[in-house]
Amino acid sequence: MAEEPAVCAERHGAVEMLVLDRPRKLNAFDLAMLTELDAHLARVAADRDVRAAVLTGGSRAFSAGADIRGYVDASAVELRRIAETAGAVCHRLAALPMPTIAAVRGLALGGGFEVVLACDLVVAAEDASFGLPETELGLIPGWGGTQRLTRLIGVHRALELILTAGRLDAAEAHRLGVVNRIRPAADVVPDALAWAEELTHRAPHALAAAKTAVRAAGTESGFTVERELLLGLYATADGAEGVRAFAEKRKAVFGGR
Repeated sequence: MAEEPAVCAERHGAVEMLVLDRPRKLNAFDLAMLTELDAHLARVAADRDVRAAVLTGGSRAFSAGADIRGYVDASAVELRRIAETAGAVCHRLAALPMPTIAAVRGLALGGGFEVVLACDLVVAAEDASFGLPETELGLIPGWGGTQRLTRLIGVHRALELILTAGRLDAAEAHRLGVVNRIRPAADVVPDALAWAEELTHRAPHALAAAKTAVRAAGTESGFTVERELLLGLYATADGAEGVRAFAEKRKAVFGGR
């Protein structure tokens, strides 16, 4: 008997919503689930009709992290495959050309938090909890968490959270800039979908360029990357439409060209 999908996809207009759906494991990631999520992300990246994406989990947990029980008897080769697959999933998520919003209820721990960190925006429930508890297992975050969290909140705060295996509640995560919005649990997914829908009306090339430029911040090439991306946008149909609409005092209509 075939296993039920661990990741479900829903289309809401130009918004793709991916739902982590392994509730008995609190959406903990095993290799099969990571592979399934990666396939969905690859499909979304290639779909020109998708203008924004929302990633969410269940009411108890966005994801409790990696399925650690599967590590017990895993060989070094298998452990490397899991880590490399997970890292590639987070990289693909961060590199999607369209805006991505994590809608987080309950736990977002370990690899689950690392997946959240790979998203562009975060809407969290009042009861959401974030953390990287890997040092309690004698490990460290290895799906990009040490890098993305440090860029987001700074070296000292990232080290504090990682070395102590600490937790952030929604309010503290918001204060540190990890979370953009806090909502009642019942409103998290609707709010994320509504926010994503708003973003679908903006020029896709401009949003993709903005993501690339912001990710380059702090690097020596960041300013050059920003300028060249802007110059490239002038040549797009959407760029011309935006300028023309401003001059004509009307709302721009972007077609993704």
